[in-house]
Amino acid sequence: MAKLMMISSDTHAAPTDYAKWLDPQYRDGIDDLIKFTVEIERRTWSSAPDEKTLAMIDTRGCLASGGREGLWDPARRMAELEAEGFVAQVLFPGDMSSVGMYFSNLNMPYPADYRAAGCRAHNRWLAEFCSYAPGRMFGVAQMEPWPDMDACVQEIIQARKMGLGGIALPRFPDIEPNQPSLTSPDWDPFWRACVDNDFPVCVHIGHGHKQGSTYAGILQMATLPVTGHPEPAPIIHWDPGRRPLWQLIFSGVFDRFPELRVTFSEIRTDWVPVTLAHLERRFDLARFNKPDVKLPKLRPTDYWRRNCSVSGQLRPYEMSLRHQIGVEQMMFGHDYPHAESSWPNSREWLRLILKNVPESEARLILGENAARIYGFDVAALAPHVERVGPEPSELIGDFEVSRDLIDNLQWRAVFLSQAYQYEPEPIDALIDEDARSLAMT
Repeated sequence: MAKLMMISSDTHAAPTDYAKWLDPQYRDGIDDLIKFTVEIERRTWSSAPDEKTLAMIDTRGCLASGGREGLWDPARRMAELEAEGFVAQVLFPGDMSSVGMYFSNLNMPYPADYRAAGCRAHNRWLAEFCSYAPGRMFGVAQMEPWPDMDACVQEIIQARKMGLGGIALPRFPDIEPNQPSLTSPDWDPFWRACVDNDFPVCVHIGHGHKQGSTYAGILQMATLPVTGHPEPAPIIHWDPGRRPLWQLIFSGVFDRFPELRVTFSEIRTDWVPVTLAHLERRFDLARFNKPDVKLPKLRPTDYWRRNCSVSGQLRPYEMSLRHQIGVEQMMFGHDYPHAESSWPNSREWLRLILKNVPESEARLILGENAARIYGFDVAALAPHVERVGPEPSELIGDFEVSRDLIDNLQWRAVFLSQAYQYEPEPIDALIDEDARSLAMT
């Protein structure tokens, strides 16, 4: 039986030497970046609240020996991923130890030229970082398209030349005064450049959050080192990172660019079935009651299946929804090296979520979907799969996992959380707002 090809579709990497990568005229804010990072680090939780728990989860000693240094050390990073069976990875920015060079939602507000300079600096760093393991580390390039879309398009072309693997959807459309809504055709050069250069567009948690707001919220959560990951509400809560789905559907982007691939990362997956049902209802209401409204060519679910995918750590409840979400749309990402990641217990996490999952479906979710969506060379990865990949019997079956470890996964990553309510009214208000911008009402 062939070993499992495991590609983590959501990991994090970031530099610490900002001055090396930022252009000289944009280095005046570095002291503030470092100060903010220190403040945020003090207020976040670790993977284990005490020494006893640390000893239980850190059986390889990787946490105690500085395993998180893979955030900026590619050699340590690859060692940690391979130890858990991963042969390749997709790399996003963002960590409490490195908040980002002006462009992130974790930053305080910065003007557009600083955000653009930070994107360029990050992309340069990322290309060098990923060159440690060509074809196995696909970095997601950061972009600031306004006010110079032409420069952004050139940055996308450069990202392809540098060997990067995806393009982040800029975080602040219709938030920053220089960024129009995603429903605007002014974004078409961006979509076209991503398609022409065979890049997926990556929406990650943090999209749509105004700079300064996330930081302010973190500063208020002083108890996290004691209480762990905040427990989500039972309602499938609204996250701005989901809004691009219907914006791209109803504005015709997927009709104008049918080959566009869009991924939604680390914003959970349980929202997909109910949101698609909601969008289907809105589609039919317009189709039957507003004959003058120009509707997209396909139904919302058809665009989801053709153009979209979702990735994350995939908790048990989310896996139970996999056929409603789409087995071919789901990718596992272990969120290394965050405190809420499955690392260094990814194998135990996977044994829990893969129980009763057919091997063919597990293979898609663990790596085959990511290879297709991001363009990893499966043949080139094959020797690494043979060297470090797990046997199917190591992850797929009926395994006993200690209750203490499950409790820790819940503490640090709300592993057992399950939303059971959906409130359509806030979503309807946003859809109506987007519809007005398209003259659909």
